[in-house]
Amino acid sequence: MTWEEYYDKFYEWSENTQVNKLSSVESLGPADEVAEVMMELAFHHEDAVNRIARKAFEQKIIFSAQNISDLTLCMDSGLQGQMALQSASAFSEKDIQNLEGSLDDDVIIKLYKAKGLRVPDVFVDDESQEVMDDVLERGKQPTGFFSKMVMAFGIGAGIHQGIKDASNVREKVPCRR
Repeated sequence: MTWEEYYDKFYEWSENTQVNKLSSVESLGPADEVAEVMMELAFHHEDAVNRIARKAFEQKIIFSAQNISDLTLCMDSGLQGQMALQSASAFSEKDIQNLEGSLDDDVIIKLYKAKGLRVPDVFVDDESQEVMDDVLERGKQPTGFFSKMVMAFGIGAGIHQGIKDASNVREKVPCRR
């Protein structure tokens, strides 16, 4: 059965038929429709919602942040987190902020990182934030062969200058006896 056939008749069927026919659906449809069906089934059939979520994840369906938020408490939180991470490309910073409280903190942190955004202080301690800021900054720097060569020459020049300065200090210091 196609998703279109399933979705068109969904509200005409009893709950049991809705769940039973779900297994005959070959592939899911648009994210909004899939989320709608999941929310309709959530009250009495969390197992069916989780089954749909796994199938949506396998089919790489991208959900809106609103869809993800609407599904809070309707399904397994781990599956909800997977769906959110898979859909991260569609989220804005505001979307991620709106998802705070709907998803586990570790998922929220991963969403901020996936978008290359600074993780709010409430999610990390100062030391972790400094490490993440360094990683983000390094990600913006050139990493090709020539930039690595320039860095190596720069380090070598710095070491050479340090040795030279250390040698000159010894020559200029008078001996005391």
